[in-house]
Amino acid sequence: MEKGILRKKVVWEKIAKMLCSKGFSVNGDQVNGKWKTLMRGYKSVKDNNKKSGAGKKSYEFEEVLDELFENDPIIKPVLTLSSTDNNKKSATATDKPDDEEIATPKPAKKPRKTTSADIVDTIKQYLQESKQHQEDTIERQERMHKDRINAYKGVEDALRSFLAKK
Repeated sequence: MEKGILRKKVVWEKIAKMLCSKGFSVNGDQVNGKWKTLMRGYKSVKDNNKKSGAGKKSYEFEEVLDELFENDPIIKPVLTLSSTDNNKKSATATDKPDDEEIATPKPAKKPRKTTSADIVDTIKQYLQESKQHQEDTIERQERMHKDRINAYKGVEDALRSFLAKK
C-alpha cells in the first residue's frame, strides 16, 4: 500500500516515466532540473512584479503556474518580514561606459528534446491524477467505514435480540 507522502525523487521519476511514455527520453534528475529552472524564472517574474517602480515582466508559463500555485505560501506568502539595507548600491545605466551598452547577439541554442511546456503539462497531468487517486482512496475508505459500521450494527442487533430472549 502506498504511503500518503512521496519523496520528490519518486515524483520526478514518475513524471519522467510519463514523459517517456509520450516519446521523450528523460530521467528524473532532468525533470527535476527543468522544474527548478521553470520555478526560478517564475519566482523571478513574480518578485519583480511585486516591486514598486519595476517594469512589469511576464513569463511564458505564468498563467499555468499561477493556477498550480494559487494558494502556495512559497509563491504568495501569508506574511512577509523585511528590513531595509541602506548599504546596497543599485546599478544604473549610467554606471556603464557607452561602449559596453552595445548588445552582442547570443548564439542560437540547439533545439531541446523536451520543452518547458511538455514538463508543465506532464506535471499538471500528474497532479490531476494524484488528486483523483487521493479522492478515490478517500471514497473507498468512507465506503469501507460505512460497511464496517453496518456490520457492527448487525452484530449489536443480534446481541440485543439474543439478550432479549433470555
